[in-house]
Amino acid sequence: MNRTIRALALVLAAGLAPFAAPAQPVQIERVLPAQPFELHSAGLCLEVNAPQLRLEGARVQLARCDGEPNQAWRHERGRIVSVANGRCLELHEPDVGFNGARVQTVRCDGGRNQGWRFDRGQVVSLADGRCLDAFGTEAERGPAHVQTWDCGSRRVERWAVATLGAPAPVRDVEAGPIFHHDQAAERCPRVCAPDRWTGAWRTTVPGRMSVCGCEEELPSWRRGREPVRDIAVGPRPMDERSFGELVRAMEAERFSQARLRVLESAVPGRHFLMAQLRSLMPLFDFPGERVRAVEIVAPQVLDRGELYTLYGALVFDTEKAQVRQVFARLPKRSD
Repeated sequence: MNRTIRALALVLAAGLAPFAAPAQPVQIERVLPAQPFELHSAGLCLEVNAPQLRLEGARVQLARCDGEPNQAWRHERGRIVSVANGRCLELHEPDVGFNGARVQTVRCDGGRNQGWRFDRGQVVSLADGRCLDAFGTEAERGPAHVQTWDCGSRRVERWAVATLGAPAPVRDVEAGPIFHHDQAAERCPRVCAPDRWTGAWRTTVPGRMSVCGCEEELPSWRRGREPVRDIAVGPRPMDERSFGELVRAMEAERFSQARLRVLESAVPGRHFLMAQLRSLMPLFDFPGERVRAVEIVAPQVLDRGELYTLYGALVFDTEKAQVRQVFARLPKRSD
């Protein structure tokens, strides 16, 4: 048995073979409804912490479902956006790559840490592949601190979506000067009556005038709720442990051609992220070898829109151009 076969046998023995049925994660637009929705887990709703609603970096938590606007979300250009404050669901940048990372809402900037995909009922960060999760036993009581963690089978990593109707029109009502949220919480419900306060307010003239966001008492999007349904199941990329075994098997080979043969044997039936493909590039010394590795893996890459992140692992402009051509020739994914 030659070195290549022995190396591949080690990969299969390490548990890579049982992962032979992954497929493409579901894009946000193909899972989430066009109208606002709620995200449910463990019988609770994902929400923006109400007192922090107007703050950059507002905490996100699981709490009892009550139909309030801070529990309503929408999708916008591949991001998950709070209906209540218009900010994006984000994995706190300094925490990327760590379990227990903070999840918050901030101004939408298109960053990778604001990207999410849906995979077998889990909500997975595009930044590091970890799952949206609630902290420990807090999830049984609520409100529970929301974080990201290594994806597993915990109940608080399973999400379902409840479709809402179109939101009721919101109008701004002048309320005089408001200087902090506690003052808004006292004044805005009275200003909005008989309608309801949405929890939002803003200052229009510093020190002189603020307005409260008001909507009808029984908004149509609360009356029109559809039954909760599971998030659509989609294929998934190779898990970190199995991918690590593949890398070690390739590293065990002295020559690049043998490494390519190991890669060719492991790819069929499996899927990869662009970050995983990028991490394979240092295993090859010459441009032609790197391009060949891309040709092998490219048809199985799920997040092809992240191609630009691969360029940093390539040395020459010519190989970057060849890699662009490799992906340009691929048929468009239909799943």
